[in-house]
Amino acid sequence: MNGVLALESEPVDPRL
Repeated sequence: MNGVLALESEPVDPRL
């Protein structure tokens, strides 16, 4: 999952 998509669909991910 891309960092941007993670921000839009999930809480902040360390994978950014």
